Amino acid sequence: GLAGKRILVVDNEEGIRVLVAESLAARGVAADCAESKDQALELAARTTYDLILCDLNLQSNPSQDLKGAKTYDCFEEQLVARHGRRPAIVYMTGDLVDSTLGEQLSRNGNRFLQKPFRISELVSLLNEVLSPAAPLEQ
Repeated sequence: GLAGKRILVVDNEEGIRVLVAESLAARGVAADCAESKDQALELAARTTYDLILCDLNLQSNPSQDLKGAKTYDCFEEQLVARHGRRPAIVYMTGDLVDSTLGEQLSRNGNRFLQKPFRISELVSLLNEVLSPAAPLEQ
């Protein structure tokens, strides 16, 4: 289950942050919110997260074109540097993911959630990502 997990929700839309954080909190998850990558990195420097749920359309700078995954590679590297380890990352996106970007990010083991999503879809994806597939040895 998700209870007891710490998740960071990164989205520049307040409505989505609130909805997701409240839905997760109702399931016993400690959910923090950030509205930018910088804020997410600050939080990650102080707190250890099991998973980061990040909107793919977060522009650090609106004029930047996010065609390349470089912004995300950089974000993930900074995250690891601040966090001391690599948390699981799930990207939310309202657009169809550009296939090259999708491949690059998936290679790092990341998953995608297409917006708009139902909370039940989010929860099952998070359960899947956070629960080891192999049964634990007795």
